This record gives sequence, structure tokens and C-alpha cells, in this order.
Amino acid sequence: GGAGAVLTFARMRRRLNPCTRSVQNQDAAPANIASQIACVDRDAAVACCTVKYSDVPRVALVLNGSLETHASYYHAFLSGLAALGYSTHSKHNIVVDARWAEGRLERLPTIMADVLRGKPDILVMAGSQALHAARAATTRVPIVMATVADPVEQGLIASLENPGGNITGVAVRSVALMSESLQLMVEAVPRAMPVAVLVNPTNPFHARAWQQTQELAARLSVRVLRYDASDLGHLERALGSIARQRPRALVAGADALYNSFRRRIA
Repeated sequence: GGAGAVLTFARMRRRLNPCTRSVQNQDAAPANIASQIACVDRDAAVACCTVKYSDVPRVALVLNGSLETHASYYHAFLSGLAALGYSTHSKHNIVVDARWAEGRLERLPTIMADVLRGKPDILVMAGSQALHAARAATTRVPIVMATVADPVEQGLIASLENPGGNITGVAVRSVALMSESLQLMVEAVPRAMPVAVLVNPTNPFHARAWQQTQELAARLSVRVLRYDASDLGHLERALGSIARQRPRALVAGADALYNSFRRRIA
């Protein structure tokens, strides 16, 4: 999806140091979980991150949405594991501890603390807010990130080539998605004015994305209306305002909250 709720997992077959693993850079998040696999070797992870592994690897999977909103991603993730020879049912050679923030991103630090008490071998995180919470919670357990916007600029990793620390995975460039969505909207529906734009003020990239969107709107002579929403309550109020003011089109910035409630927004 546009918000990039795609998960990756650490394949434990190739010898690769998770703390120096290059990060794959994607212009857009892939639709299939299994298509993006970060390779991490268990022995290398032990040497780098000093984590003691059990015989059966334990994966903590933290999702910003709910099982209802992310069921397709969750089941695709399990299918991807099965394709690599891992099964939570038939073979019982892996444990997947799935946690759901249900769109309440302020819960992520608490969820992370609870997850780490279960002593996972690998953390799989999607979204910038989730990765920040994971990074703040541990520097020892390897973290596989997915659909995280510009992690170098966020200070989460040193570089895409040599991320350092305990983080690897897939990075996406999402700053331009807001303005590009406006561009596509105007091309597809030339008379779609004004255009409502959902902005999350707590998202570290939305300030710059909104600035780019305003600049593009000025060049195109398009009127844009900003609606801020940083949690579910704010989102409901913003959607209520949009329904009352009845703009002709809506653009939502790339964000974990908006992806979790994309059906509600639509």
C-alpha cells in the first residue's frame, strides 16, 4: 500500500552480520511481504549483538495496526516464513510473537518493553515510530525494519551501505509522496479543488512533505486545506471536518496511523 505497511524478516541461512548489513532502498514499498527478505545469520548476530539464541528462534513482530487492518500482511509474512522452511504449526521450528498497536502509536514504548521481556531473537518493525521505539528499547537484539522513511536522516542508522548498530532492513523515500500524490490527483481530476491533505505533525517527515506540497500547489494554482491528525481521536475529528467542509479530493501523507485506518479514511 501507499503507506508502506510491509514487513521483512531475517532469513537465518546465510552468514551475514546484521549490524553492518546494507539497507535496501526502495522508491515504493512492495506489495508482497515475502519479496523483501533481509538475511541475518544467527552466529553473526551473536557476535555482533551478544544475544543468546534458543534452539527455536523467537521473532517479535510489532504492527502499528490491528489484525483486522493488517491481516493480509500478517498472513503473507507467515507464508514467507513457510517458503523459507519455517512454520509455527507443522514444524514448530519458529515462534512468532505478534503484537498490535491498533493505530495507537503512543502505546509503542509500552509494547516494546513487554515484547523484550519475552526475550526475542529478532525484532521485526514497520514504520518510523515503531523503529524509534525499538531502537530506544534495545541496542542488543537485531532489528529488521520495513517501510521506514529515510532512516539516515532520522538518525536511526549511519548509512544505507553500513547502517551500524543493530538495525537492518528496507528503507523507503516517502517525503515526496505527499506532493507527488497531489500531482497525480490534479492530473487525474483537473477540477478537484480544493484538495484536503492529512498531515501528522508527529511524523518526522511530514513538515517537509507539507512544505513541498504547498510549493507544488502554488505552482499548480491548486488550493489545499491542511488537516492535522496524530492519533485516532484527532483523525476522527479531522475526517469529521473534511466531511462537513466537503473538499473535492483528499491526499493522505505516508504514515503508519493513516495506513492502519485507510479504510476509515476512504
